Amino acid sequence: MEADIIAKEIESPFSVLTSDRFSLSALRLLVCDGGCGRGINFSKACAQVDYIYHSTPAGRAKPQIHAFTEIFPTGSAVLMEFIVSRTRTDPALNTLLSFIPQIEEASARLQSDTEEEASGKSETEWSARLAVHLFTPLSQSHDYILDNQSARKTAKCPCSCNRLLNYGNTSIGNPKTWCGRFDILIGNNISPDVGATVLHAELVDETPSDDESLAEDLSQIEVMSDELQKNLSQLISETVVFSFYQKKQFPSLSLVPSIGVSKSHIQFHFYDADKDVYFISQEMPLFYKDKSLHLTTVLAIWLVLNYRCFLSEATEEMTSEGKFGFHAQVSETLHLYKHKIELGMSSIKPQTFHLDVLEDNYDSNNRVTQSIMAKYHKK
Repeated sequence: MEADIIAKEIESPFSVLTSDRFSLSALRLLVCDGGCGRGINFSKACAQVDYIYHSTPAGRAKPQIHAFTEIFPTGSAVLMEFIVSRTRTDPALNTLLSFIPQIEEASARLQSDTEEEASGKSETEWSARLAVHLFTPLSQSHDYILDNQSARKTAKCPCSCNRLLNYGNTSIGNPKTWCGRFDILIGNNISPDVGATVLHAELVDETPSDDESLAEDLSQIEVMSDELQKNLSQLISETVVFSFYQKKQFPSLSLVPSIGVSKSHIQFHFYDADKDVYFISQEMPLFYKDKSLHLTTVLAIWLVLNYRCFLSEATEEMTSEGKFGFHAQVSETLHLYKHKIELGMSSIKPQTFHLDVLEDNYDSNNRVTQSIMAKYHKK
């Protein structure tokens, strides 16, 4: 596909990505269990959050939204240079330009072949399709690993490509912090770029096709995935832990992303473990009505997967909204998050409380009881 054709094809989707419909919002943490010091699996984590509200001149409280591209100035400039002048010197851009001509094939390979897979019963098969046909083609590293502890693993991709799948240890955390496993790690297994969690949701058919009007195109954002909302605490805990790990490995990093994805939508989470600020994207549709990949969402995925090249720190306007509040909530165990988070744990055995662990290791107090018994024994 010629550069002129690709440039024209992505120009409108990129414009949509800069709109309010594909935006970021700052979150504040109300309460969480990440600092109890006992170790809690991501899937059982509790993190109650809310938007950060600001008073308007009219006296109403509203959250501030930021363009998704606000934290990707370098990536946005690379795209605009290509759209305007066809400049293609950035290596990461070539991954996108190679993917666009193959997008129909990728869309087809992401569709379920069986009713069982379509119904969401096989999380591993959907994870495999995403890793092989969406995430790695858009990433410079082209590497991934799937959770080797997932149920119903298959040796090959479930679609007709029959590619051998890569499995490995995707665990991350510490026995005294939030911990668990990602479904997919994109990047090499020693230093992955992004973690993704795969959640189940039915594909929706209420979204307009690519050739319909922009207004109709934007309206599909209203159709959201319940699974992403239901598992928000899990996604937040994973993002926080992964960000602390990445900050330990690469101190110069600021915002670190993670991904939550269902069968119909994708959502991006960003946390800066140093500045303690958290941003969450709108849920973005994976497909148009005709089941072809949504180009605006593809551009967002490409930016996120290559964030080490494209993502900057949060702008001053974004950080001025206020902190997420995780540091304050976990003050007694914050040092564990900063220094003791590990990737590829040999085993995940969170320290948990059991009522039957006293055995002979206890101090006894029966002073009141003894005084009463002594009183009556004298009679």
